[in-house]
Formats: sequence, structure tokens, C-alpha cells
Amino acid sequence: MNNKIKQIFALLFVVATLLLMIGSVSAANAVELDENLEASIVVDDDASIDDDGFIPNLDDKVSSQTTNDDETIDDNLNDINSKVVVSSEEQTTIGAKDSKGTETEILGAHNYYISKTTNAPYAKVGDIVDFEIFVQNIGDWGAPNGVIEIQEWFNDSEFEYMGFTPSSYADLYSEDVFDDQYGKRPVIRYNCGYNWQTYYTLNFTVHLKVLKEGNLTNKVQFWYDDGYWNGWYWVSNPREVWAESSILVGHPEITITKTPHQKEYCVGDIVSFDVIIENTGTLPITNWWLGEWYSNNYEFMWIDDWFDSSGLEFINITKNPDKNGDEWPDAWRSIDQFDEHYVVVTYRTYGNWVPGSSINFTANFLAKQEGEFNNSVHMFWKWKWWGDDPDSHEHIEVWGNNSVRVGKPQFTLVKTSNNDTVHVGDMVSFTINYTNTGLINLTGVYIKDNEYTNGLVYSDYSDKDLWTFDGTDTWYYNSELAPGESAILELTFQATTAGEKNNTATAGNNLTDETLNSTDTVLVVEDEPDTPEEPEEEPEEPEEEPEEEPSTPVAEKTVPAIPAAGNPVFVLIMSLVLLCFVPLRGKK
Repeated sequence: MNNKIKQIFALLFVVATLLLMIGSVSAANAVELDENLEASIVVDDDASIDDDGFIPNLDDKVSSQTTNDDETIDDNLNDINSKVVVSSEEQTTIGAKDSKGTETEILGAHNYYISKTTNAPYAKVGDIVDFEIFVQNIGDWGAPNGVIEIQEWFNDSEFEYMGFTPSSYADLYSEDVFDDQYGKRPVIRYNCGYNWQTYYTLNFTVHLKVLKEGNLTNKVQFWYDDGYWNGWYWVSNPREVWAESSILVGHPEITITKTPHQKEYCVGDIVSFDVIIENTGTLPITNWWLGEWYSNNYEFMWIDDWFDSSGLEFINITKNPDKNGDEWPDAWRSIDQFDEHYVVVTYRTYGNWVPGSSINFTANFLAKQEGEFNNSVHMFWKWKWWGDDPDSHEHIEVWGNNSVRVGKPQFTLVKTSNNDTVHVGDMVSFTINYTNTGLINLTGVYIKDNEYTNGLVYSDYSDKDLWTFDGTDTWYYNSELAPGESAILELTFQATTAGEKNNTATAGNNLTDETLNSTDTVLVVEDEPDTPEEPEEEPEEPEEEPEEEPSTPVAEKTVPAIPAAGNPVFVLIMSLVLLCFVPLRGKK
């Protein structure tokens, strides 16, 4: 019995030894096969292979370093940037590479092409921008497994994920949104059913909302495991393909300034408006709505100048240098008058009218009649082109307006003497009233006073704050004279000789050669010789008669008439004698 047991143990020992030898040979063959395929995997000290022989999940393969909790999203995107081999602003095409970052072209292996493009090179904050993802199998083998995973990488302070739209086979797509130490990112999966053969393609559109201004970049990653089964376990060979796209985010803005050379003109004058159009935004002006008729290299801006043809008649456009002094003669494509009230200017932008660029020209018109007339510059432009659908385009419409008043210089002049008659040596004054009776302000108002009769000598003038004297014979009004306003000037003279003195004033302004005259007169007389003055007699005041006391009535006595005598003295004496006797008889 003991011998049988010993034989069984010996047989088991031989079988175990054979199994160990077979395992060693298989392992050596696997190592040799890995070297021939040049697809070994490098794992950092901090990474490990799990019990089933697989690399940890996709999230752990993005970076070869562990990330502390306080690392930012930008640091992780910088780590991703170091893996991008070729890039451009609009599209990136990158060949497959192994885990060491080396590009590989292995015949009979998996290989994929990926690109990412945006529907517009520019956007403003708040826009939803579309990025199209295109993937193609350009290798010799079909997809290694039944699901293809594509991850979007972006800074969530710059973009907000709004979803995706498959171009076809929508039921084969699904999505997840990861939010971890690398930031928030969508993962889009495509179930290819183990039959995604060479040159098969897939494409879908990712929608991102722009959150800030700047030149913003986002990336897309296509990851797959190009491993193999060595007969005993799966030898993993992670591979990834990257693409990126950038978009300039800012605010589009154009400013139009229209300024007349002066606000008022006379009928028959040349009326001129300076027009300055400037890109005051932060984005280039790429095209104009009519630019789709031409090559992208010759895109135009359409500028129309509208004017009131009832009072203004178009003459021409003067091309001026821009604000930097550059003339750009080849940029002016055409200047055409379409009808009696607007002119069209087309200006080449060459597809990139950058911020700070400007157009400067002068529009000239003939003033035909009196009135107030408006002139406007209008620009309707498309600042971004988003495909063939007109509803996807964004336009901006801007206006620049200004007006002028056209009239005839009209005024009245009235000169008035403030004294009718004065004596030689007295001061005499004249008031001159200048009134604007037209529709426009009068400038250069003046009054000339040098026509007056000998015997008047100029002395002074009033309102020195309003008038300036040239020292000879002309006074200039110090400001404009508005319609309906009057300017008054008072001149003082000394009368040196007798007679009727005439004084004539002449007035005008610098808007017209027309002048007006006004004349008035004053009489100057000689002084009379001195004569003694007779004293004036004071009138005598009447004496008050005393009141008589009532008395007893006395009977009247008839005095016989005395014949008249020839001597009046005798009659007087006789009367006195009779008066003396009358009271005596009454007493008896």
C-alpha cells in the first residue's frame, strides 16, 4: 500500500513539472510576439494591470500621472495639449499613435482618421456654435470591439455642452457626461456592431454654447484598444487619436459717423458731409451680404448714402485716407447713383476687415432750395457666415444721420436819430438796429458808419461786449445772429456846426455780398445872443374888505342934479362939501 501511494505522488510530480515547462515556453513566445508587433505598453509606477489583464478605464488613460484634488481644469488641458501632434485653427488630422505617443503605421492593424471643424470662425458670447466630428477607419482591420467612444474636451468656463446631433443612424448613438477632476466632458458612443470595416465613417455635430470672449479651443479624443489575445490573456495596447478646433469669440460692431462741414448753407452752396465707417468691435468683418456672389477673397461692404433730393443734388464722392493715413486705392470697387435720392459705395474687405480698420469719404451735394435737409449713411452687413441657410446668418444694420439747413441771408437795417434838434456843441446819438429776417444764422455781421455831414464828429459807441470797433469806421458783431434776433449799436457824435446833419449806416455779413443802408437826420442850431431878463411882476393880492355891520336903514335923499360946469376941480370940491352935510342933517 505504501508503494502505491509513493508511485501516485511521483506521477503527480512529473505532471506538475511538465505543466510548468509548457507555461514557461508560452510566456517566452508571448514576449517575442510583443516585440515583433512593436506595440508594447508602458505603465507608470502609479498604474497597474488588473486581475483580468486590462489597463484601467478610459478616464485613467488620459494622463500618465495621478492628479491631486486641487489641480485645475486648465492644467489637465495643458497635459492634453502635449499629446496633440498636428493642429490648425479649423481642422486637425492626426495619425494613430501608441501609448508612448509615437505615430505608427502598422500594416494589418487598426488606424483611424478624425477631424473637427466649426461652422463659423467667429462668434459672440451667448452663441451656440456647432462643431462637426468626422471619424474614418483608414486601417486594414475592422473595429476591434463593438463600441466606439469619442470624448469632447473643453474648458467649462469657456463652453457649455448643449448636446449633439448624429448625421445618420441616430439609434446607434448614446452619450454620457463625465464630471471629474478633468472637468465636465461628454462621451459619445457609437455601437458599430463589430462590423465597422475599413473606410467606414461616422460623423455627428456637437453643440457648444460660448461663455466668454477670446480665441477658444476645444478638442476631441478617439480612443481604442489595439490589443490582442495571446492565447492565455488579452494584451492591451491603448491608442488614441486627437483633433482640435478653435473659434474667435468677441463682439461685432461697426460705427458710422457723419458730420457736415457746417450746419447751415446758402442756396447754391456746395454741401459736404464727412463719412467715417470704423470696425470698433473685436472681430474681423468677414463678408457683406452681396459678397456671396463673388470669391471669398473679394468680399465687399455695401454702403448707401440717402439724401433729400428735394433740396440736395448729388455731385460726387471724395475718397479720403483712413484714420491711419492709408489710402487703399484698390479697395474702392464702385460708386454709383441708383436713383435721385441715394448713392451706393462698394468697398473691398478682402475677407478680413480687422478691428480698427476704417473707411473715410466725403459726400458732396448742391443746395437747391431753402429748408432743412437730412443725409443718412446706411450699412447692412453680415458678420458671420453659417452655411447656406440664410436664417443661420447674423446681420447688423447701422445708420449715420445728420442734417443741414439751407437758406438765404436776409436782414433789415434801421437807423434812428435820438435827437430832433440840438445846438452847436451838443452831443447827438443814433441807434442802428440790425435784424436777421432769414432762416439761417448770419455770421460776420458788420455795420459801417462813415457817411455823415460835416459838422458831426464821432465820439463813442455802446455795447462794447457785443461789438468790436476796427478803429476807423466799422463795427463787427461778436457772435452769430440767429433767425429773428436783432443786434443794436448806438453811436454818439458831437455837433460842431449848425444845419441839418445826415448820417448813413451800411450793413452786411460774410454770407452774401448784399448790403443795406439806412439814413436819418438831426437839426443843429446856433446859440441865441445873451439879453437881460426883465423882472417878473408879482401879481397883487386883492385886499380883503371888512365885513359891514348891519345898520339902520337910512332914507335915501335925492340930490338934485347940478348942472355940469366946465371945471372938474370945482365939481370935486362941491361933492366933498355935500358929503359933509349929509350926516348932520340926519342927526337933526
